[in-house]
Amino acid sequence: MGPLGSRWLMDNIPHATGDAVIIGDAGSPRVLRFGEKGFLWIEVEAAGRAAHGAHVHLGENAVDRLCGALDAVRGLRTLVPDAPASVTAAIAAAKPVSEALAGAGEAAVLGNVTVNIGRIEGGTSTNLVPASARAGIDIRLPVGVSCAVAEAALAAALGGRAGIAYRILRRFEPNHTDPAAEIVQHAAAAAAEVLGGPCAVNMRVGGSDARWFRLAGLPTVVYGPTPHGMGGPDEYVLVEDLVQVARVHALAALDFLAA
Repeated sequence: MGPLGSRWLMDNIPHATGDAVIIGDAGSPRVLRFGEKGFLWIEVEAAGRAAHGAHVHLGENAVDRLCGALDAVRGLRTLVPDAPASVTAAIAAAKPVSEALAGAGEAAVLGNVTVNIGRIEGGTSTNLVPASARAGIDIRLPVGVSCAVAEAALAAALGGRAGIAYRILRRFEPNHTDPAAEIVQHAAAAAAEVLGGPCAVNMRVGGSDARWFRLAGLPTVVYGPTPHGMGGPDEYVLVEDLVQVARVHALAALDFLAA
């Protein structure tokens, strides 16, 4: 997550920061990313009372309690973002190109809160009422929904529920650089020159170390090669993509410094 990587460099190496930043994280040579969603990773725990599955009236099912809590957390999807018009306009303008590469529905994901229940544990045997259960949840926040707003909604959704407790494992604010910023414009122009056609300018659904630099007030973009088989044993990028990305980084930097 960067605290011992990019953040450490920023705090300890003077020349690790500058006037603007280009991050080479995975993406596509056809899409320049100027911001990314924030996140809250939480764990919800439910406590119940064990009993035999034939005598449910003597127990309190922790999994049932957890299911109710998870339904309440899903309610955060209805939070309405208060995003700058420049951000929503950029997402809409990039949709035809970006969704063709990243999948239909990307624009909706970029503009809304998403809730992914990634892990559930509970119970010890099919014929026993579970006394405990827990779940890990990844909540992603669009620009216009702060961690404070999301945490207040969480407290309202889960507070006072019998047997339910939760804790926040990680948090980071949604962040972006103004699409009109110099580094965004120079990088987009350089990409168009190298690709021989326009480059979409959009937000990013996943996180990157760009957030550390934006947190420090540095205008930052992400422009990198297309990942193939991401997360698998044979993940790779094309040499052609790598060459294009290197050329765009170099041209954008030269144009930015010359401006």
